[in-house]
Amino acid sequence: DLVGTADTLSFVRLGKFYGKDAKNVYYAGKPIAGTDPASFELVDPPPIGLMPDATDKNRSYKYGEPQ
Repeated sequence: DLVGTADTLSFVRLGKFYGKDAKNVYYAGKPIAGTDPASFELVDPPPIGLMPDATDKNRSYKYGEPQ
């Protein structure tokens, strides 16, 4: 759970469900393993259907799950 885990000084909210701090990316308050916070960003414009909704330098994500 996000409370007590996230670094409040570096935390940034990304859309409705994602957020990140200096060390982690979160989806719905839970950390996503293996993400790169420095390069993590939401897909713009928002995707339709099964397309990824976020990316980092390593992979794409949909609903917080690696694709």
